[in-house]
Amino acid sequence: MNTMSARRSSKTMKEPKRKEKDEEGAENSKSVDDFLDKGFTVLEVGEVFKEAILLKVAGEFKRLFQSDAKHDKRYQNFIARDKDQLRFDFALSPRVQQKVLSLFPVRCVETIDRFAKKVLDEQDLKMQVRVFASLPGSRAQTWHRDAPRKKTFEAMNFFILLNEPDRDLGLTEIVPFSHLKGGGGTLRGAKPRLKASEVLAFDYAVMHRGLPNWSTGTVRYVLALVYTLNSFKDKNYSSRTRELQTC
Repeated sequence: MNTMSARRSSKTMKEPKRKEKDEEGAENSKSVDDFLDKGFTVLEVGEVFKEAILLKVAGEFKRLFQSDAKHDKRYQNFIARDKDQLRFDFALSPRVQQKVLSLFPVRCVETIDRFAKKVLDEQDLKMQVRVFASLPGSRAQTWHRDAPRKKTFEAMNFFILLNEPDRDLGLTEIVPFSHLKGGGGTLRGAKPRLKASEVLAFDYAVMHRGLPNWSTGTVRYVLALVYTLNSFKDKNYSSRTRELQTC
């Protein structure tokens, strides 16, 4: 093969990758516009090693659930979110958190980071990792916001469902445009069914709720990556909760 043919062949081989990258960028730009409009979007992030992450998260939950943390209201990293004590919100220990984050492919982390920085219009953000566990028999949550409505975006969630998609385990229900208006009257929510390579991104001020876990013996785990501006004060958690700084 002469030099000219080799160059042409090399260029042809690179074009599919460039086209794939351009399509991915266009899709993510569309997701940003969708988020700014509706207050939420489903974001394609690529493969996530959910089975390995689930094992670590479930082990941490079992340890905390069986410890005094469940009964000690001073322990702010393990919070019962309902009166039946069937829904819990907790932070991972630094050791487990580091292992969990190391299981995320680089592409996935970069996609989420870029998206958060684009929406929040800031390069230096705070990020914390939390887990939501819904035990079998847990009821639907009441509609709620994680922060009051404001004219600018200050904080956002990325929900990663660690279980296989199953309606019996319960979905997260979102009210579109509720970051822009009040939540009075009858609320009609969207119930995104996520593929294995997708995460649910939504603004802190969006009305949302977790639906019942009707399963007979499966805990539903959602890993949440919470991104906020450095100036944002998250009133959902005390200063004792662990935070990470993004790159």
